[in-house]
Amino acid sequence: MNIFRIIMFVGCVILFMGSVYGFSKEGFSAHAIGGMLLFGWSGLLFLFQDKWDRLTSNFIERKRKSFHCQIQKDHFFFPRGYYFKNSSLGKKKRLKFTDIDEIRTNTIPHTALINRNEIIFLVGLSEEDIKPLSSKIPFTQPQDNWMLICDEFLDTEYSEKEKELNLKKLAESGISEEEVKKIRKRISFRMLVSTYLTLEWVYYGQWDVMRETWPVNKKKYWWTMDIALRKK
Repeated sequence: MNIFRIIMFVGCVILFMGSVYGFSKEGFSAHAIGGMLLFGWSGLLFLFQDKWDRLTSNFIERKRKSFHCQIQKDHFFFPRGYYFKNSSLGKKKRLKFTDIDEIRTNTIPHTALINRNEIIFLVGLSEEDIKPLSSKIPFTQPQDNWMLICDEFLDTEYSEKEKELNLKKLAESGISEEEVKKIRKRISFRMLVSTYLTLEWVYYGQWDVMRETWPVNKKKYWWTMDIALRKK
């Protein structure tokens, strides 16, 4: 029995006692009935937690995979349409290989550049998945500006020298130290909350910023694109 179940059990007992007290003092009040119902639900969840965990994890996994990008004969396929309505793809489900300028393999998830001004996220595809496409589409590893900006929010300690080097790289791409500060201030709360919940210590990039600062309107969408593709 893990600590979570122990805490739930103790909470159920306290809730039950409070509900019984509510019945004895208030009769069939909404407060007392609500307490009893909540106690019953919590008790069932406690008793069948393992089964519930399996069911929910399987559902979440299926739901997650239903959004994953797929590789077809001559295009990428997005089963539910592309993730961001403000993209030039709109709600399209297909992205032809011939419309892609390059695939960036140093981002997470891997990304495709289209129209020389927009990053398309290939969520769910590993390096092994896309490797056969290298003969059809150029593979590149340009500087990941969002990674350099978001390193500040990871559960990892960086030395002052590393921080200065990141700022230098960004400045060489046309993103000044002052602009970096403004960007970090704009996204800091959501990104730090994400780190607190996930203890992420490896990587944050453009996808993470867009996901954590949801909703993404047209202005924000193209702002993230400008930062991602900025270079001198």
